[in-house]
Amino acid sequence: MARRALELQASSLILAHNHTSGDTIPSRADNDMTREIVDAPGPFYITVHNRLIAGTGGVTRFQTAGLI
Repeated sequence: MARRALELQASSLILAHNHTSGDTIPSRADNDMTREIVDAPGPFYITVHNRLIAGTGGVTRFQTAGLI
């Protein structure tokens, strides 16, 4: 992900994925992975603005939920 962002000369990212269960509540693994993703491109001055989880119940936005 960081490599592709560098190739595109991106300054920021918004990440999204779906939960096939339909539940949009982030799991502990979602939270842990998000922290790793947010920290990884930091030395390259690439900001992760948000991560979205889509499901049948709607969308959870990590920024709105205070998780980023």
